[in-house]
Amino acid sequence: MKPSNPFIISAYYSPKYFCDREDETESLLEACKSKRNVTLTSLRRMGKTGLIHHVFYKVRSEKSVSAHYLDIMPTVDLNGFVQALGSILTKELSAGKGSFIKKVGGIFKSVRPVIKYDGLTGQPLLSFDFRSEEEMNHTLDEIFNVLGNQKMNLLIALDEFQQIVNYPEKNVEALLRSKIQSLNNATWIFSGSHKHLLSSIFGQHNRPFYQSTDMLHLAPISPDKYKRFIYRHFQMAGKILEDNLLDKILSLSRNHTFYVQYLCNRLFSFSSGRITIKTIDSLWLEILREREFVFYNYRNLLTRNQYSLLVAIALEENLTQPLAGNFIAKHGLKSPSSVKSALDVLMIKELVVRETDSYIIQDVFLNAWLRQLP
Repeated sequence: MKPSNPFIISAYYSPKYFCDREDETESLLEACKSKRNVTLTSLRRMGKTGLIHHVFYKVRSEKSVSAHYLDIMPTVDLNGFVQALGSILTKELSAGKGSFIKKVGGIFKSVRPVIKYDGLTGQPLLSFDFRSEEEMNHTLDEIFNVLGNQKMNLLIALDEFQQIVNYPEKNVEALLRSKIQSLNNATWIFSGSHKHLLSSIFGQHNRPFYQSTDMLHLAPISPDKYKRFIYRHFQMAGKILEDNLLDKILSLSRNHTFYVQYLCNRLFSFSSGRITIKTIDSLWLEILREREFVFYNYRNLLTRNQYSLLVAIALEENLTQPLAGNFIAKHGLKSPSSVKSALDVLMIKELVVRETDSYIIQDVFLNAWLRQLP
């Protein structure tokens, strides 16, 4: 069914509603065909998940690859990872002939999985009740054995892969590295928004995953390509864009994929006929007002130093030297040491990120709201 709004802000629909990423798509497809694993990084909401599902759309059309996406951010330990990975077997074991229950019973010897059925789709779901670490490790072996015995090639994307560094178990990286490299029929995409953590996992010579993947960083979409994409969809709907409005959209949203898509989605549904600068200015203020109750909360969640630094970064834009005396004096901040401590906290909380040598507020709406404070 055709979506009523062409600017998709969640999930993936089809290539018609997917903007650009031609080079990145080709890189991932070529890596998949050549059995090279890839680490995919970007800022949050830059379009990693959409790109992965766009690649899945391409490989599934060839019917030669079985593609699976797992977001492991919700997992807190190796048990959770095994449970998530086990969900892949639902699809693989449901395909072909034979009873799903019999297939499962013939595979798992160390633990008996619990089989439930989705109330909406009727599809079987696997879960495991481990009584010991040994059972969990044996089950992980069994899952990888099943995956390795599949006749089709596999493409498995593990999103927010850096989450594994927070698992309490020891040697998780070494364990997963040994299992993953044992599969000769699978290509893996390790994606995440914590570039520095993923760079450490795959770039430090003393880590198990060292140099085991291609590295692909997702930058903003070319402004010219994005403007053509936006203009085409508005034009097809009979909505006329005033001159320079496309530049205004990309400037307000900082050419950040989610914020471009969200602003265009709201603008598309909000307007009919000719869309003017006044239209978009009014909508932008409405979007910021809708989020005020969340943004005001940051004053309570952060210390005074942290909040003052957050405001200063918003006002500065593309801050390169947060400890410089002129920056500290300009915004009435305290000593370099207090700024350093506050900055560390803001980065841990992912309110501030470092991108291309600049410190920026990751949430474009929050950044804009802080800039317009009295």
